[in-house]
Amino acid sequence: MPFAVSHFPAMRVSCDILKMCGRMDTCAKIGDSMAELWYHPD
Repeated sequence: MPFAVSHFPAMRVSCDILKMCGRMDTCAKIGDSMAELWYHPD
């Protein structure tokens, strides 16, 4: 599970909806994008 998803309840809800629609790949992309926005390595 992408790091960001476990830290953002709203994201987790969105992923539950996407999973019901069979779009877990989209959920992973969203989670990765959130991680990049919120957790910059530098």
